[in-house]
Amino acid sequence: MEQFKFKTQTKKENNKVKELLNLARINKVPIIIISLTVFAASIIYALVAQNIYNAKSALRISKPQTNIIQGPLVQALSEYTGNLVANQIETLKSGTIREMVIDALIDSFKTAKHKDKFYLILNKDSFGKLENTLKPYSLIMETLGQKVYISQKRNLDVIEIDVESPSPYEAALVANLYAKAYQEFNLAENRQNFTSVRIILEKQLTEKQVELQIAEDNKKNYQFAGGTLDLDVQTS
Repeated sequence: MEQFKFKTQTKKENNKVKELLNLARINKVPIIIISLTVFAASIIYALVAQNIYNAKSALRISKPQTNIIQGPLVQALSEYTGNLVANQIETLKSGTIREMVIDALIDSFKTAKHKDKFYLILNKDSFGKLENTLKPYSLIMETLGQKVYISQKRNLDVIEIDVESPSPYEAALVANLYAKAYQEFNLAENRQNFTSVRIILEKQLTEKQVELQIAEDNKKNYQFAGGTLDLDVQTS
């Protein structure tokens, strides 16, 4: 009985295969046309499609070192909140860094002998052909915002800058300019913080010198008064 059921099922499957083959034989012309169309479209796309190159640069983020001098004012200057890497990613995405990159990119374009090495920052004519003229600044800002991806690498203290461009030279240049702009921005910020700390310390030093001078004057007044402290000249 079980053998009979198996033979019946096998016969049904064979009938289905035959029906599919007959259907394909009947509609072979439409199937061939569709197959050739898909094949031709694939070849055309492969020939016409623009190559997109990818370039990456990486930045290792170090935790800020504790200052030798610890005090409420100094701690206020170096106060750190939130995740360090996340904060630095937002810094890299800021308009300030992007403007630094664009300025350097435009300078590189102006001094380059081969203008065709650039793509993202150039205008196109009505037929989509590149011109050797720069886009408006605002459009370059927008383009970099779309073609530059900044992210943390696998939960490490490393930030990856990923740039896409039809020009491999331009992609690598933009990635390197982002890393350089971040380093320059970070250096300027650290110098500003150190300058602020120095100003505060100099102010505190001046105040302490004044207090010391007042204490010396009070001591002299006490001695001149014959050991009696003159409350009128005492300064708190």
